[in-house]
Amino acid sequence: MKNRTPVLFLSLFLAVLALSACDAKSAPASTESIQPAVYIPQSSETQTTPLWDNTQSACDEKQLYMWRSAGTFSWRFSYPGYEDIATVTQGEPVYSLPSDDTCGWLSVGLGEIMKDAPIKGAQAEWTGSCEANTTRSTKTIVQQITVTVSDWEQKTTQLGTFKALRVKSLNQYADGTTPGIVEVNDWYVCGYGRIYSESTDTSTDIKYVDELLSFTPQSTNESHVRYILADMQLVNSADTYRTKVNDEETAESLRRWDAGIRVANIDQFERKMVNGQWQIVSAGSGQPVSGADVQLTSDLPQ
Repeated sequence: MKNRTPVLFLSLFLAVLALSACDAKSAPASTESIQPAVYIPQSSETQTTPLWDNTQSACDEKQLYMWRSAGTFSWRFSYPGYEDIATVTQGEPVYSLPSDDTCGWLSVGLGEIMKDAPIKGAQAEWTGSCEANTTRSTKTIVQQITVTVSDWEQKTTQLGTFKALRVKSLNQYADGTTPGIVEVNDWYVCGYGRIYSESTDTSTDIKYVDELLSFTPQSTNESHVRYILADMQLVNSADTYRTKVNDEETAESLRRWDAGIRVANIDQFERKMVNGQWQIVSAGSGQPVSGADVQLTSDLPQ
């Protein structure tokens, strides 16, 4: 028995080593050790868009409507007991006055009726009417709007913290025989345009809020965005990309990932080392894929 004891201890020691080695192999790689898959754009695609720069100097001496860039905007509209999120794609900004057709133009921000570059204390006025459509009828609303440029402020929204220009507006309206006043505060940031708005109807004391949640420049490469989402899903993590946000494609991919959007046909792809670089390839082959091959859950019928 004395001769077998060292052998028994040695066997147990080797078994522990074997289990430790097995655990080391099965443990997932740390976020720091994961390298993003290299994206190779097709000849027909736009190149990667550098992280969008919204420096104020680009908007000096420009009218407020020109502060907005072309791209896709996601907005949250809310008031007590109600909330709605809408996404809209807008091209290059064009100056236009409120429409007489519908009252929907109010959503663009009252400061955009100003014909001159905004300076502190500057004012603009507009008088006209619009048609408000309800489920039961259509009625004409007569409006008299006064816009005043207030001052620069630090404004924090879900999108970030910005140096924003605050613009105050007073909209005196008559809904048939019922007069009312809406007090509005809009915050504008160069490149985004209006990022936040609060409006209160003094007749009801209800506060309405518009908040810009995300912005994707028109130049953003959609194929690259989808490729990154596939890479995130294949490693089951977006953390690596969060530490290296230096282009719009990565920023947009993270917005979609956080919104719960995933790759619907992920089983068609795999991550593979090709010529010393990680790439997304067709499953079972070494053929790199295009982001256009990636189908998202947001593409599927709802």
